[in-house]
Amino acid sequence: MGCLKIRILNGTQAQQEWELRDGFSIGRSRGDILLDDSRVSGLHATVQYDTLNQSWLLKDNKSKNGIKIDGQVTPFVVLKPNLKFFIGQTEFQVVEEIKTGSEELLTQVNATIKSSQNSPQNSPEAPPPPPDKLQESQKERRRWHEILADYFLKNIPTRQNHSNEVTALEFPVRLTFLSGVQKQTRWTLGYGPRHVGAHSTDLPIFESGAPPFCFSILPRPHGVDFQTDSPDLVLINGNSLPHRLLEHGDIISFGETRIEVEIIK
Repeated sequence: MGCLKIRILNGTQAQQEWELRDGFSIGRSRGDILLDDSRVSGLHATVQYDTLNQSWLLKDNKSKNGIKIDGQVTPFVVLKPNLKFFIGQTEFQVVEEIKTGSEELLTQVNATIKSSQNSPQNSPEAPPPPPDKLQESQKERRRWHEILADYFLKNIPTRQNHSNEVTALEFPVRLTFLSGVQKQTRWTLGYGPRHVGAHSTDLPIFESGAPPFCFSILPRPHGVDFQTDSPDLVLINGNSLPHRLLEHGDIISFGETRIEVEIIK
């Protein structure tokens, strides 16, 4: 399974890359990618997923200089592997990453370690940092896929496969993030159980301080059940409830995150 990323090809941010997601934005003063470029508008362009054509689009936000491909200004770009485009003076390329499970995660971990070993602060000209400081520094740079890969390597050999029963939901449920760090993210769920939380590998939450497992979506004979072990932190329509049958228009909230529930009938 592959995922698309955009990579910067020039300037001080060259070779940095980001995975595409709905609502991802680029700008000079606002956005997920901030470019120090006078030809870039404050909020220049936004990524959107076209569900009808199952493709990623980069749309211009009525910026002064637009998005350029081969020197031509365009209001939007269909993002496909190897495509190159300019925002201001910064050149981007769309790249595809093939994910094959834990082996790919391990590759990413090795690449991260190799990159850190080749970085200037670890060059032969400078003495290496003390082991405790090095471990602390590497721990700070660890990303979720590195932590997950480490977990796989340590635990998969000692674990056996267990079958998990899943059941189709009576009606699909769409969860739309209205606020928080995942704003504009949208999940459409067709089966359960599904688990949402900071430690969930199913539906992960990125907000700092979110509970390890915020809530679960469970199929029931006459609807879809919301359950949480943290009713004081995870509220539904502003109320502290450990479980409740979901209804169209419900709002699930915790911290800065608000999620709207849509029952698709």
